[in-house]
Amino acid sequence: MSEPGANPATASSMPSPNTVTVEDVPSSIEVDEAFLTDDASAIEDRLSSYTASLTSSIIDYPKEYGRRYHAYRSGSYQFPNDKREMDRLDLSHSLVVKTIGSLFLAPVDTEKTHRILDVGTGTGIWAIEVGDMFPNAEVVGIDLSAIQPEFVPPNVRFEIDDAESAWVGPSYDFIFLRYLALSIADWPKLVNNIYTNLNNNR
Repeated sequence: MSEPGANPATASSMPSPNTVTVEDVPSSIEVDEAFLTDDASAIEDRLSSYTASLTSSIIDYPKEYGRRYHAYRSGSYQFPNDKREMDRLDLSHSLVVKTIGSLFLAPVDTEKTHRILDVGTGTGIWAIEVGDMFPNAEVVGIDLSAIQPEFVPPNVRFEIDDAESAWVGPSYDFIFLRYLALSIADWPKLVNNIYTNLNNNR
């Protein structure tokens, strides 16, 4: 700030005492080792421990009578999630697609469909095939079991979630579900979740 009565033209050309010239700026900045404390490392350890325990609790599948079941929200889905069940789900998918000749019957506009949700994705086969069909759309598959493959199209991702819980996040252009007749306790609530999270461009 200039002093009272100073000429404005002269004041603007004078450097401020806080001005830094290019010569004063170091070419590299040293890391302040004192700032990195054990506390930061301890926080990281706690977070990774929490994440690991969360992950292990989801994939710590209980076994009954020689079959494996999901661990997340245990008991809300009555069928197993083992290899035998995964093969059955994939076979059912193939039978439906061959029977109807398509992955879905909804009149979906490929130009307006940017976000797709697969509720109860199971093995993720439908989401993966739809991801190939809609390469410019984001496809999200949710399920109680983490049985989906790791290598999927870049526009496809899977989340462990319960469709009957509160839905958060952006809305979708197309929401798909099937094979959930014995899995949903409150159908009106699920239909309401779908309706309120579906974009209005249909």
